[in-house]
Amino acid sequence: PEHVHKLCDLINASGFDLNIWVYARVDTVTPLMLTKMRAAGIRWICYGFESANQNVLDSVRKGYAKTDVFEAVRMTREAGIHILANFMFGLPEDNQETMRQTLRLAMELNCEFANFYCCMAYPGSKLYDQAIAQNIKLPESWDGYSQLSHETLPLPTKHLTSAEVLLFRDQAFREYYSNPKYLAM
Repeated sequence: PEHVHKLCDLINASGFDLNIWVYARVDTVTPLMLTKMRAAGIRWICYGFESANQNVLDSVRKGYAKTDVFEAVRMTREAGIHILANFMFGLPEDNQETMRQTLRLAMELNCEFANFYCCMAYPGSKLYDQAIAQNIKLPESWDGYSQLSHETLPLPTKHLTSAEVLLFRDQAFREYYSNPKYLAM
């Protein structure tokens, strides 16, 4: 937080007229930080909300509670900053109901922009090591790690196949962006 405050103070003192975006964690922002960020020209914050289900979040050690999401959104909106929300489908403990909970959360938050990703076991990650140990089929080329390529191969969960995760993700985009509440925003 001290680094962010100092950086915002330096930007403000410089007189730059910026219009930029940043990534932030829901469990680290504060009203003062967000006020300073807005004054420094930060107009968008990208949060990784990931999942609406606390058990799914805990299983991947996200380190925050679902209540942190609502508090971060409230504070961010009060500061006059737009939100780009990132959600993840196909985390190891995900099933159809937990992914549906996540989509409902996305629609409830109704952020200005939302991304829906499939969980991938990128080389070098803990999920990659676990997938290798469990003999889970992984992409054979880098194209398979691309979220939107024809060759994409997301991780299966303990309850769903890769194809089921991918299908849900594609449907989530359609539901979110055709939601009347979103369209009225």
